[in-house]
Amino acid sequence: MPEQRFQVPGGRFSIEVRQDSRTHKTTLHIFDGDGEILNIPCVHVVITVPATLIGDAESVDDLINVPIEARLGGEPGLSDTSLSDTDVFWAHCSNVAYWLEAGLPPEGLASNLSVPILQAIANREPEFARELIFTVTDLVDQVTPDRTVVVAERYGALLPGAWWADHLELIGEVSPDVLLPAAQDPHSPPELLAKLASSSDSLIRSAVASNSNISPEVAYALMQDPFMDVRYALASNARTPPEILLQFASYRHILMRTRIAQNPSSPLDALRNLFQLSGLPIKQLVIENPAATRDFLEELLVLESSEMVKSWIKHQLLERLESPGPV
Repeated sequence: MPEQRFQVPGGRFSIEVRQDSRTHKTTLHIFDGDGEILNIPCVHVVITVPATLIGDAESVDDLINVPIEARLGGEPGLSDTSLSDTDVFWAHCSNVAYWLEAGLPPEGLASNLSVPILQAIANREPEFARELIFTVTDLVDQVTPDRTVVVAERYGALLPGAWWADHLELIGEVSPDVLLPAAQDPHSPPELLAKLASSSDSLIRSAVASNSNISPEVAYALMQDPFMDVRYALASNARTPPEILLQFASYRHILMRTRIAQNPSSPLDALRNLFQLSGLPIKQLVIENPAATRDFLEELLVLESSEMVKSWIKHQLLERLESPGPV
């Protein structure tokens, strides 16, 4: 099949379909200008409908319910040599193509194939990402109740945390990886983060622990998490309550001490404990922490015996004088 490139409206992104002449395997390639940002195998999608019929569709059901004689067949372009390259493209990738190219209703997004493609484009273009969120929200909200879980599983990773906060009942019905973006979303409401903090998936809990919108209640719930990665994430979060950071500063783990030493919200008592009980790398991080006031640095200067560390403290004090910071 000859290579064809389809331009997305606006001129920045383009889509190209390629088929290996030997294996007949088809791949879809997405370009940002001349640079390729994604390639993915074209799977056999539900919608195997000629391009001429797509323009009249108002929903995905209109496409799925097309009479069998109007469909393209098992593997478009292979069993029917009379099909044009354009029809082959639409049959393989219509869910993405007709949404991007023809601007048809969001209900037309019908295959898992569209998710990584839409994500790849959205990650490169913030404005596109903002428009995409609203489009996918409409898509999920408009489906019939019996299909809500299926569609949420398919497109949920593209939805903002605010949407999931209104659909908490679906959280237990979808895969953890679908919920990861919501756990990372800094605008996710506290009630959603509280729900996700009890997830059985440690990656979800770690994302909540890192979220800048975390509530003290959720932070306290995660401070005893059995997975250290969750506690490490909490130790790096500037929104973690100081009492938790102070407790974490007593850990022997070097990774935990490093994160507390770097956290700009760490209380001075935590930084003082780290400075007194740790080696040179941690001491340097404590000295450079924005939370370290001039008075605190002068206190460390008196306590420290190493001339090397004293020189680091003096250098930091000079920098603070030249560029006023915490006092």
